[in-house]
Formats: sequence, structure tokens, C-alpha cells
Amino acid sequence: MFKLKYFKYIIISIFALLLGSCTETTNQVRPTRSQAANNVTSSNPPARGPADTLAPRTNSKEQRIALIIGNGAYQHTSELKNAVNDARSIRNELKKKGFKVQYHENASRNQMYDAIEDFIPKLSANSIGLVFYSGHGVQIDGKNYLLPVDIKVRNPRDIERDGTSLQNLLARMGKQQTKFSLAIIDACRDNPFHYANAGQTKTVSRSKGLAKSSSSKGVMVVYSAGANQTALDWLDENDDDPNGLFTREFLKVIREPGLTVQEVIQKTKKSVYAKAQKADPPHEQTPAIYDETVGSFVFTPGMRREEREIQALKARAEAAERKAKLAQQNTQADTSSIPFAPGTVHVYAAHPGDVILDPPPTGNLRNSFFTYGLLSALQGSNLNLINVLAITTREVKRIIGYVYRYNCDKCQGQAPFVLGSPDTQRYFDFNNVREPRLALVIGNSNYKNSSLYTTLYDAKDIGEKLKKLGFIVTAKTNLTQRDTYTALAAFLKQIKNTRASNISKTRGLAQMEPAGIVILFYYSGIGVRSVNNQNYLMPVDANIKSDNDIEKYCINIQTITNKLEQHTNNINILIFDASFTRLGL
Repeated sequence: MFKLKYFKYIIISIFALLLGSCTETTNQVRPTRSQAANNVTSSNPPARGPADTLAPRTNSKEQRIALIIGNGAYQHTSELKNAVNDARSIRNELKKKGFKVQYHENASRNQMYDAIEDFIPKLSANSIGLVFYSGHGVQIDGKNYLLPVDIKVRNPRDIERDGTSLQNLLARMGKQQTKFSLAIIDACRDNPFHYANAGQTKTVSRSKGLAKSSSSKGVMVVYSAGANQTALDWLDENDDDPNGLFTREFLKVIREPGLTVQEVIQKTKKSVYAKAQKADPPHEQTPAIYDETVGSFVFTPGMRREEREIQALKARAEAAERKAKLAQQNTQADTSSIPFAPGTVHVYAAHPGDVILDPPPTGNLRNSFFTYGLLSALQGSNLNLINVLAITTREVKRIIGYVYRYNCDKCQGQAPFVLGSPDTQRYFDFNNVREPRLALVIGNSNYKNSSLYTTLYDAKDIGEKLKKLGFIVTAKTNLTQRDTYTALAAFLKQIKNTRASNISKTRGLAQMEPAGIVILFYYSGIGVRSVNNQNYLMPVDANIKSDNDIEKYCINIQTITNKLEQHTNNINILIFDASFTRLGL
């Protein structure tokens, strides 16, 4: 009984201890979602340590591993001035990007072999592997070899034995099935062993540079110069940059936030080519890219430069709009002296016959270049039509020049084209709302054989902006030919009724003559130009196979203009964000 009694006390004590522990835990109330959000956005966030501040924001499971070899101090052939400098610069930059770097400078045959044997097993499915080699490279019977500094070449067999086969290195990287593998070979320099061919069945190529080569599956390989080209170490005799041309341009581009590896390589390629052309003397150097990858990664996470530029533009536009509204509230401008100037104005995104450019689908612009420029212009305080058109032209050229800054041909851009009454352009002001305003906005995207990705956004954003400027807006999208004529008929009826209800007060009730109103027609979609140079809007159901089909299925701009001009004393503004070109019929 004694033992049973104490045993009961022991059980009760243990149960009490457990209950207290549970109670203490459950009393710690979890924050609600709103409280958690407040904690995240608190003005007193947790202190950030040095590692948290400096480390790039990459995938926590992603391992970045790099092998960098810079060979310049060759013992038995010509030394390379910039090879080691290039390797050092790449090493320093990749460390900032979160790479664990294996670095080898002026590596011997054994050191190169050991470096590769140590590097390859570290690659895995969660890793990004990068190899950068700067030094001598040669080709033997179409195969490329990277050369250690202690190689001594008497015949091609020496290179096959003591050099590193690039094809074998790429194949081994591909077998590791990494998240992404990139090999950059800055070795396309003059062949230093042209004398090694005498009496040999195999030949060391006498041509400049490395041979054309494919990549291995899962690997992107980039050569600093194309097949049989040489890579520049300097641009002219006064060039004191410690890096070769490819490396210096590559370093600039990988520092740009938000660019994928594919975008980095393409931008580097364009920049190297352009600067080599301007070298003294001019030089042919076009980096070669062989890509067998399906994934991607970003060297420098963050907001892309285009995004920062667009946000800055929006902020400036919003500030200008607030300033204009404030000025409008504080001043009572006398607009009665500004004449109402009836007339018709046509505004084209580009000169009829010219092709207009669209933003890249992978970019951050949701509007076409023209509509983006027009919306920017309508954000200002001076909304006189002629000023709006001038600002639109300036903004279109600026944004095209920025987006295509690496493509000199496209940087010339497009120029909006304006036809019509000079008085209407001079006196009409979007801010000066005195007469009724009507707008028909059409955006066509889903065509039979193609789809446009900005037009619906263009129509939506223009429609919303016009509403803020006092227009009664009718917005239509993806109209067939029948729907287009129906929308035009309804719009013309709306114009007639609005004019009838807007009796002119200046002429008196006896005459009952309708006063003029403001009419705006906006179209974003495909345009087409007929053989007799007539411009047409294309409905989404049009099936164009000949010039006769254009007249049969499309809507002539002149027809729309004539119908709008049936009502005199109006201001008619017709805006066309479309290319009016021949379709190759």
C-alpha cells in the first residue's frame, strides 16, 4: 500500500508538470495576419548583419561554383599581357555575385588537370557552374585545346597530350545536369605554334583563333571571338585598360540588375562587336555563342534599369499632374478668348509606309512605344494639341533609343506623323473643357494568324486617360468587320444627338444651329496600305490574300474621316497606332 500511495503522488506530479508546460506554450498567442504584416513593415526592423547586407539575393538552395584559370606567363611561347588581369577581374566580380571561386593563375599541366578534377564533382542539380579560361588556345583538326603555361610543343601530339580538351571539359560539365552551366573561353588569340606542322600528319591550324565548335547538352559556351577571329587586348595604342575587350564589356553588363544570363551574353556580344569595329585599326570580333541549355539565372538580382527608368518617368509624370491640378485650382484662367478652331487632324504612330516598332515581349512596357509617348505627353500641364504631339514625338524617340540602345539601326526609331488643320493643332487644348467631348477607342489584338500583345492595354489606358480629360468614351476591342461598322454607326448617332442637344447660345434660339463638339477616334491594331496608297484598318476576322481583299474586308480611313466630317463645325482628332504598310501581296 505504501508503495502504491507514493506511486500515485509521482504520477500526479508528472501530470502537473506536463500541464504547466502546455499552458505556458499555448499562452504565447500567434500574431494575426495584419499584425504580421505590420511587423514586416515596422519602422524598426531587426538589425541586419554584414552578411545579410552584402550577400546577393539568390536562391538559398542554389550553389554558385566557378573555376577560373588565367594563363599569361607562358614559358615556351609568347606571353599574354591581359590574360591574368582578366581572370583576376572575373574572380573578384563573381565573388560579389555569390560564387565560390576556384582560382588558378599561370597553371601548369598538372595544375589544370587537378583543378578540373576538383571542380567537376562539385557540380550538382542545384548548382550553377561557371568556367572562365583566359589564355592561349589552339585548334587541331577542328578540335580546341586550352594550353597550360609549361607546355612545350614540338608537334601536334604534344598539344593533345599536355593541353586540355575543351570538348571533353564541356561534355563532363553537361553530364553533371546542373541547374545551369556556362563556359566562357577568352582564348581566341593568334596561334603561337604555327611552326609545329612540319612533317606531321595532324596539323595545328595556321588560321587565327579557335575552331567553330558546338556546346554539350546542358551547357552554354561563349567564345570571346568567333571562329577564326582573334580577340582584342586593346582598342588602340593609347588604351590602358588592364582587361581585354571581351572581359571589360562582360564585367560591365553582369553588374546590371535583373538581367538573365542570356541577356548578359547577348548585350556583351553586341557591345564587343561595336567597339571592335571602332578600334584603331578596325577589327572583326563577334563573340560566338553555342547554347544547349533550357534554364537561366540572374547574375545580379534586383530591378532592371528599364524598370527603374519607367518608374522614374511615372513619378515625374504624376508630380507634373499634381502640379497642374494645383495650378488649376489656384488660378482662374480666362479661356473665353481662345478660339474654337474646327478642323480635322490625323495622327499616325509612324509615317504611312513605315514599320513601327513594338517593345520586346519580355520587357516591362505594356504599351506600344507610340501610345506610351502619348500617355506621357497627356500627363503634363500644357495640353495644347501641338505641344502634346511634340512631347509624344520626343518621348517615342527617347524610349525607343533606350530600349534598343544596343541596336544602332533600331535606335533611329520611328517618328509620329501628323496631318491636318494647323489652327486645330494650335488652339485645341485637352485641359480646356468647354464643348462636349466624345471618343471612340478601338483595340484589336486577336487576329486570325497573329496576336498583338500591347493593343488591348493601349486602348484601355487611352480610354481611361480620355475620361479624365472630359471625354465620354466608348471602348471596343477585337472587332470584326461587321462589329466595326456597327460601332461606327452607333458613334455617329451619338455625335448627332450630342450636337442636337448642344444648342449654340451665341446664335440664339431662333436659328437652333448645333454648336461644334470635340470628336476623338483612336485605333490600335493592324493597318494595311493598298496598291493605290489608301490606308485601311484591319478587323480581326479579315482574311487578306489580294488587294481586292483589302477593299473588301478592311475599313478605309478616308471613309471614317468623311463620315465624321459630315457634321460641320467639329474638331475631329483621329489617332492611329498602326503600321500602314504593304502586306507583300
